[in-house]
Amino acid sequence: MLIVSMVLFQILMVVGLIVIFRKILNQNVSSATRHLESMNEEYVKKEKELNCRLEEIDDASNEKIQKATEEGEEERKKILDEAEGQKQHIINDARNQAKMIVDQAEKTRDLLILEIDDRITQEGLGKACELIQHCLPEEFKREIHTRWVKELLENGFENADHMQVDKSVEEAKIRTAFTLSETDMENIQKRISEYLKHDVRITQETDSKLVAGIVVTIGSLVFDGSLNNRVQEQVSAQSK
Repeated sequence: MLIVSMVLFQILMVVGLIVIFRKILNQNVSSATRHLESMNEEYVKKEKELNCRLEEIDDASNEKIQKATEEGEEERKKILDEAEGQKQHIINDARNQAKMIVDQAEKTRDLLILEIDDRITQEGLGKACELIQHCLPEEFKREIHTRWVKELLENGFENADHMQVDKSVEEAKIRTAFTLSETDMENIQKRISEYLKHDVRITQETDSKLVAGIVVTIGSLVFDGSLNNRVQEQVSAQSK
């Protein structure tokens, strides 16, 4: 009997709890439904406001587009009118620029031709001196060399006073086709010292490419009594 009473009591409690939970659930559902309805009304309201705002933006955009189109068309007509008015001026400028380009190209071509001619001449002189170096007998080259060294010692410094050179230099450089004798070296050093009015140091270099003769360098002053230089002088004189 006690057990039956307890079972009935538990059943009643379960039923009561179910009733209470159902009541609470119904209240929550009602509250949620009202909240959803409120949110839906707010959403509909905002949607209407947004649609109205979009319509206003569309109208404003269409107006601005229309205005911009009209202004663009006016600007296009203005530019075309200005371009038409300046057409001849632009054509003349283009012609002048084309003429300047052609003139510059012709000048560049002439300079290139002169440079090529000069290069060909220099290379030709070099080849000519090489041929002379190989063709002339050794004794003949030595004889010419001796004669030109003597000429430089006797006459090479006559016009040196009229040339601008730093007379404080302490070294003179000599290039010769053949090694100078001690007597020639002493005479050259004496002439250079007399010209500079003080003693100088002499450095000597033998260069067979000179074929014959001597080149004396004193600072920026060069006395060139070589076969190479004489051939170049003859070619220059004939070209004039």
